[in-house]
Parts: sequence; structure tokens; C-alpha cells
Amino acid sequence: MSSVERFQLVGWKGGWTLPSVDPECLRAIVFVALSKSPVDVMLNTSPWNAPESVYPFLCGPSPKSIKSGAENIIKYLKTQGFECCHDSTHITPYEEADAYALESYTKSSLAALLDYLWWADEDFFRRVSQPWYAKDSTLFGKFVWVHYQRRRVMARLFTTPDTQLSVDKMEIIRRKIVQKAKQCLEDLSVKLSDKTFIFGLQPSALDATIFSYLAPLFYIPWKNKDVRQELFMDSLDKFKNLKSYVDRIRKRYLDGTNLSVQTVRRPVRWYDPIVNRIQKHRDTLIFIAFAGAVNLYLLRRTIGRLRV
Repeated sequence: MSSVERFQLVGWKGGWTLPSVDPECLRAIVFVALSKSPVDVMLNTSPWNAPESVYPFLCGPSPKSIKSGAENIIKYLKTQGFECCHDSTHITPYEEADAYALESYTKSSLAALLDYLWWADEDFFRRVSQPWYAKDSTLFGKFVWVHYQRRRVMARLFTTPDTQLSVDKMEIIRRKIVQKAKQCLEDLSVKLSDKTFIFGLQPSALDATIFSYLAPLFYIPWKNKDVRQELFMDSLDKFKNLKSYVDRIRKRYLDGTNLSVQTVRRPVRWYDPIVNRIQKHRDTLIFIAFAGAVNLYLLRRTIGRLRV
């Protein structure tokens, strides 16, 4: 790869001081920053612009996609000679095996929690997640893709042999998800201890993964009080080093001019104010429509009786 050749990393847009709210997009972005790869970050708001509607993906000088998914992107950039400081100079075989195990453990433990908070929590989905996607999405994305994605996540989180999932069983699954995530946070806190990065003074690819799954937990204002209490309110001192860790990486590598980031926003359409008003008063409109249907049914029934 020539010195002037640059790549383009495309992912979901960000919020709450994070360049992206999607953990895997955030993982790829942080690796680019840590490894100082010649990559420009382009943040998008439409799932239709990604291969198979999956972000992130990496493009070369031509529009053709090169690699999709954070794992494949990171592996590809490493083959091009772009690695984090610790990976390229100091990593030992033991640390390499440890990094693989910690990465898998972190993703399997925290991904389910983030999916639950972002998609399955009814109040947060209605007040935050859905409007967040709808703000810059197309008309089809506002009403179709968001709910389709939510159904996919819900099916993955609450898959059981039962044909019907009761509220009690959903609560049991939620508690298991939260408990597994809390145990992971405790283990990561012990592993990090008072170090600057997981393996010491220099960052590694593992730091990109751990940051990408920790940062949304700390920065996004989750509304579920039960989850917040189970995870944080009784353990603030225990997880203080994790909060300092994500603050340090964000300020050192993601703020300022260290990263070339551009957000592509959809042009405002003529129907956007109408759609936003419908979404804002959705419950009222549903009630009015239901009441109208009932009144129409009763009116037709009354007329039919009078004719008899």
C-alpha cells in the first residue's frame, strides 16, 4: 500500500461524546486511532448503504467494499502493517492467548446487555433508540427497519423452547444477562487494576475491543433504573478504574484532531415534519383510530337493527 493511499471506514453515527454508538463500529474506529492507520472515518445513518445492511465496512480508493465487520477490518489492517504499539513490539505468546480469551469473554458478556438496554427496554426504545434512528433515517427506515431490527434482537435475546414467553421468564433472562455483565465488569476491573492499558503503558487491539463495549455503558444515559442499580450504584468504587480507563482512551485518541471523522446526514425531506409529528403523538393517534373503529362498528350495528 502506498504512503498516500487512504482507506475509508464506514459505520453507524455516534452520540453522547462517542464517534459511534454501535460497539463493533466503535471497535474498528478505536483500532484505527490506536494503530494510526491511514483511514478516514465516515459515519452514516442508513442501513441500506452497507453491504448486507451490516456496519462497519472498509473501502479502498474505489467504491468497492474490501472488508466487512470489525474483526475482518482489524485483521486486514494488521496485514498491511498497522498495529497498536504493544502488539507490534512487546506482546508475548501468553498475552496473545490472554487477549483472545478476554476479547471473547467481554463480547459475549456485554453485547447481550447492550442489546437489551438499546432494543429490548421498552421505555428506552420508545424515548431514545427509535427517535435516534428516525432522526436521520429514510421514511422506510423510520417505520420498517428499526422495528425489524428490534424483532431480530428480541428473538436472539429471549429465544426459549417455549412457544410463549411470559413476563416472569423475560425477567429471569434479564437478570441472567445483567448478572453475567456485572461479573465481566468485576473481572475486567481486577485485570486492569491501576494500569494505563490492559497490558501496561501501551495500547493493544484488546483495548479497542474492551473500550468499545465499556464506553456505551458509561456514556449513554440508560433509563432502566433496575439495571443501573444492579450494575453501578452499589459498585461505583469498584468500577472507578474502568471509568477512568474509557475516559483516558476517549480523550487521548478520539477527541481533537487525532481522527478524521465525517458524518453523512440525510437531506431534510418535505414529509419529515409530518412523520415526526405522527411519531410524537403515536399513542394518541392509535387510540383515536381504535375509538373511531369501535364507533363505526356500533353505528353500523345500530343501523342494521333499525332496518330490521
